[in-house]
Amino acid sequence: MAHILYCITAPQPNLAVLSKGIGGKPVSLIVEDSLAAAASLLPKRELTPTTADLLACEGVVEAFYRIQAVVPMRFGCIFDEETEVRRFLHERREEFHALLSQLKGMVEMGVRIMPRQENGNDSHRLLSGRSAAGTDYLAVRRDHYAAVEREARNLEEIGRQIRTLLSELLVQSRQESRTSAGSGIFSLYFLIQRSSIDAFHRKISQIRPTLARGILVSGPWPPYNFVETRQPMKNTRSSPPL
Repeated sequence: MAHILYCITAPQPNLAVLSKGIGGKPVSLIVEDSLAAAASLLPKRELTPTTADLLACEGVVEAFYRIQAVVPMRFGCIFDEETEVRRFLHERREEFHALLSQLKGMVEMGVRIMPRQENGNDSHRLLSGRSAAGTDYLAVRRDHYAAVEREARNLEEIGRQIRTLLSELLVQSRQESRTSAGSGIFSLYFLIQRSSIDAFHRKISQIRPTLARGILVSGPWPPYNFVETRQPMKNTRSSPPL
């Protein structure tokens, strides 16, 4: 039977099975070179993920992360044999040991800057349903791209303010953005010490009233956005991260 990997962590002699994996299968630790891969069996190698599968995978990673540092794996990291898992740990031992050392005591926090409310006089809607002259169309397109640029600048500025406010707490930070004329999605991810969670929330509460947008705070999470590890190239099927 195939093995699906959820995360890499340090082996602990008294670490009990913490949760059930995909399909309710028990999770066990495959140990090699002072590393442990949290894995469970799959009845077949081909895996078409369902929401339940994704939630089960997330639950396993979080169960281990609550106790010690973990390196989350991408969903769908599958090996045919346990020996292949051990080889994977052995060949990447230096990388995984370094990551576990860096992530010890760390958590990921997320901040999403909410989209601005759409303008009821949006030029696209004004021209919808009727023919527009070429000059009108060009003017609409020009306004559209100008609005996109303004939205991107606004989001970047809010993100800068938040990063500046949190700078003394941050170990690392990343951002993800997507904008359109009507709205924008702008997410910030912060790697901080677990002991800094309360201070993080206090600082966010200070900046909320000063922002022209609402913000949504999430976490603490395992450090999904701060693990840049190569996925296995053979004997696996890899899918996008959780």
